[in-house]
Amino acid sequence: MRYLANNESIELRDYRYIENLELQSEQPPWTGEVNGVIINAANSPEMLTWLKRGRVPVVSATGDFRGTGIPALTTDTGLIAKMALDHFESLGHCRVAFISQINNSVSEARKTAFLKEAAKYDLEITSIEVTKRLKEMFGKEENWEGVENLIAFLKESPKPVGILAMNDRVGTWAVHWATQLGFAIPEQVAVLGVGDSDLSRLCSPPMSTIRLQSDEIGFQAAQLLHQILLGEAKSKRDLDFPPLRIVLRESTMGPQRSAITDIDRAIQFIEEKACDGIRTQDVANEVRISLRALEQEFKKSVGRTIGSLIQEIRLNRAKHLLETTDLSTQRIASMIGFTHYSCLNRMTARTLGMTPIQYRKQCRENQPK
Repeated sequence: MRYLANNESIELRDYRYIENLELQSEQPPWTGEVNGVIINAANSPEMLTWLKRGRVPVVSATGDFRGTGIPALTTDTGLIAKMALDHFESLGHCRVAFISQINNSVSEARKTAFLKEAAKYDLEITSIEVTKRLKEMFGKEENWEGVENLIAFLKESPKPVGILAMNDRVGTWAVHWATQLGFAIPEQVAVLGVGDSDLSRLCSPPMSTIRLQSDEIGFQAAQLLHQILLGEAKSKRDLDFPPLRIVLRESTMGPQRSAITDIDRAIQFIEEKACDGIRTQDVANEVRISLRALEQEFKKSVGRTIGSLIQEIRLNRAKHLLETTDLSTQRIASMIGFTHYSCLNRMTARTLGMTPIQYRKQCRENQPK
């Protein structure tokens, strides 16, 4: 979307596909409708064949299609491994395990890179595989099918142990089962995910995770596809991007507060920009969290909604201007981020029980003479 904002001639269409490609029509739904496709999906022989039937250039925004002839933009797996291993080593862990996922090319690539990088460290290394695709956010205590290897490892491994999951979804299962088995997190089992998705924030306890350059990968994928369509692409090779950083949360650091959290950044942004007409989505965009996850985390941490804080700052600014200046209500409304003075009227009526003019009059009548 960031790339398209600077290229208004490009029209975007969004398509969904069902997992069982045998149920798809012979041609992808975009056939004859678009000039090129950016895909975010797992690779399989059926998927590759299906994509080729679309007869347009394809760029992948994940690593699943490496080596298939489709340019793949993804995060450097070796740097993910190094970042994780450095983190666990800094916490004093001497045992670290990688949890992979069966029939997943990204998982296999990350596992291979992890084992290669781990050989450089003086650590006890283990690799565990979950044997089915995990679709649920968290498991139920009796729903152990497919995670037997993980459960056995948690029971048998000496503690403490650090776990790097191939992504946040698999990480939530590690947190869930460690908790179900009675192990303390992170004192006995420390879990690190990859992706910084909503799952990592909604996990209990919240899960530390490696934040990737998802926005930049999307931008570069759009740019590469556009260049291919214009015949200007200098190369169609796969591209690797370094991960950004580890977002520290309770699953590896415990409940202590980090130096600055996503909520701290959200509050700081609101305090600086509330009177510039921002909306709740702008706050979510600033801290790079989905609006749904941010609203839940904000309410839990601050005890109020994002919108109420924005309104409070606007109201306090409006009250100050009404009390200390003779500016018109239209001017004051524009100075606190409203497009029309009627919005200011509604806000003061709802919160103060009077119009802006009435509030100004009341303040001045109560001033000492």
